[in-house]
Amino acid sequence: MRYSISGKEIPGLVNFIEQELQVDITPNSITLPPVPELNGVPDSDLTPEEFSQIACTINNDRNRISNNIVDRARHGTGHTQHDMFNLRSGSIKIRLPDVVVWPKNEEELSSIISIATQRNWCVIPFGGGTNVTHANHCPEKVTDTRRMISVDMKLMNQILWVNEEDGLAHVEAGITGLHLIEQMNKRGFTIGHEPD
Repeated sequence: MRYSISGKEIPGLVNFIEQELQVDITPNSITLPPVPELNGVPDSDLTPEEFSQIACTINNDRNRISNNIVDRARHGTGHTQHDMFNLRSGSIKIRLPDVVVWPKNEEELSSIISIATQRNWCVIPFGGGTNVTHANHCPEKVTDTRRMISVDMKLMNQILWVNEEDGLAHVEAGITGLHLIEQMNKRGFTIGHEPD
């Protein structure tokens, strides 16, 4: 175990926190009100023809492409306190991607990038979505007028190969740390991944 306190029961902790901080901890209660409507967010700039062109890259699977405001907001923000406040309050004041697309293999990804290159669109890869570096934020239109395409990598989550001799694994960009650990354990390996 990494920390000496890990796995230990601390039966008086909740009472201590409640007394010291003068708060009531009720784990099953709702701490925040429901999220309000996301009002005032501009519609996507993609035309229906452009949307269809992107959909063709993923075999017109309409479950893997979206210009829905919630998907766009989720992919244009992250897990920072500022982003969470804006999402919870419904006051998003930043530019959002015009569309979100979920490729499931390298061929689809390559097709998306080819179209974006031909049309001079901006492609923003989306991984875990924490966005602590604001990499998911789209540039403001005064800076960059191109269409913004968020490419969510979560369906590309496979281990492609493992080189035992060199201790290397080639994995797709959408794999999560937990999934990687589980899959490597099934193959008899451990990894040093601990994002902490």
